[in-house]
Amino acid sequence: MGQLDNKFNFIKEANESLSGKSYMSGWCLASSKKNWNKLNFPRPRNIDQNIPQIFSEEFFAYFEDTDLSFRAKKLGIKFKIVEVPIVHFKKQTSSQLNTYKLYKESREIFIKKWSKIK
Repeated sequence: MGQLDNKFNFIKEANESLSGKSYMSGWCLASSKKNWNKLNFPRPRNIDQNIPQIFSEEFFAYFEDTDLSFRAKKLGIKFKIVEVPIVHFKKQTSSQLNTYKLYKESREIFIKKWSKIK
């Protein structure tokens, strides 16, 4: 789980519930079909409607999991941390991209969308 400060900067990640502007990290999310259906965006007609689209297309990289978490909280979906062993190969793809630019652009979109929450 991660936490943002009041200016939406990432300040903490932990394997425990966090208060305030917290989110579930997107590289290891799981939920019930009922919850995914609540979070589903309408899909274009030419795409299989049985495949849920839960991540917003507003975000190419960064903040897509944070946006999903904020939408889930708004719908009353509770978070639960389940500890499982995970191997995370950090920055294998992002090391090949201009990650600062991607992060900055996504953060600006996220702030515009969520800046009015307390």
